[in-house]
Amino acid sequence: MEINRIIAIIDPSSYSLPYDYFYLIEVSKYYKIDFYYSRTKYNYEYIDKLRNNDNINLKEYNISSSVVNKGIGLLSYIKMLSEILLKKNRYNKIHFMWNLYLPVEQIFFKLYGDKFVFTFHNDVPHSFQGEIFEPYQKINKLAQKKVFVSNFTKEKFISNYQNYRQYYLLNHGIMPIDGENKTCYENKRMKDNTIYFWGRVEEYKGVDIFKDFLKNYSIKIYGKWNKELLSLKSDLLNRKNIELFDSYLPNADLVKLLNEDNIFILPYKDATQSGVLYTLLAYEKVFISSDVGENSKFLKDNGFEKLIFNRENKQSIIEAFEFAKNNYEDIKEKLSVIKNKYKWENIMTEDKLKELYE
Repeated sequence: MEINRIIAIIDPSSYSLPYDYFYLIEVSKYYKIDFYYSRTKYNYEYIDKLRNNDNINLKEYNISSSVVNKGIGLLSYIKMLSEILLKKNRYNKIHFMWNLYLPVEQIFFKLYGDKFVFTFHNDVPHSFQGEIFEPYQKINKLAQKKVFVSNFTKEKFISNYQNYRQYYLLNHGIMPIDGENKTCYENKRMKDNTIYFWGRVEEYKGVDIFKDFLKNYSIKIYGKWNKELLSLKSDLLNRKNIELFDSYLPNADLVKLLNEDNIFILPYKDATQSGVLYTLLAYEKVFISSDVGENSKFLKDNGFEKLIFNRENKQSIIEAFEFAKNNYEDIKEKLSVIKNKYKWENIMTEDKLKELYE
């Protein structure tokens, strides 16, 4: 099938390259894509994977703070926005996955007109105190079409923000690290009391829960720590039951971890949705979650209410873990069926993409 329609897809600072990768691969089945992104120190292997796709044209800039200072990054970003504007007429739509600096962006967003599409990954930024984030309200007015990666975020957004134009749900899909939807472990009954956390360690991720609770359990925390949490990190390092691995795991090591028999915890404080959830689901990982956001909603929607806990209730956390441990095989079998619903080809059908991009 010859493809002659072109979409511009933009992740200005390469915030979500793993998500971008799977999204772009699916869109490229039906459209040619100019993908605008930043060189970055993190997850760059996903860019290398995209180089082999003939329908994806990579447009790299130096914007991310991981490679340049903010001043140079902003100038580079303005150059990116300008290039997109100059090529506006060639694109069916101009789809931003994130925004960086609205005072500059809104000038271009207005000029992109009815071609401007925006994805809201969250209804407000993480740790923002309030129901309405003013920059998102402005983008809501400017974008002709808005995309949400979870129904939880979409419903919250519609409830709190004034309704402008068209909203679309393209649910987050599963994200296997190795690019394949397969697992290679053997089902076994869990016997030990080890709880695993994986993901970048930010304030909203809630790892402070280990200060006061779960002292009788072995805890393993895998993920690069935010520098603002050094005090908490120092505290946890002194706990005999806790092991910290303060780094980004190489993909081979992460795949090995995800293919072992273990139980993960998502003790988040305020996240609306999480890519971690959809990576765990790709490997049929059993996990327990605090009662917030899409993580909790996923468990409720699929009959796993007993895997949800109250962050402030020690007994609630213990009960969730013990239920996960005692029903390990049964939960994994159910997850192996559920994850098919979240395969990208089942979420991003040709009809849905035409509705969004035509």
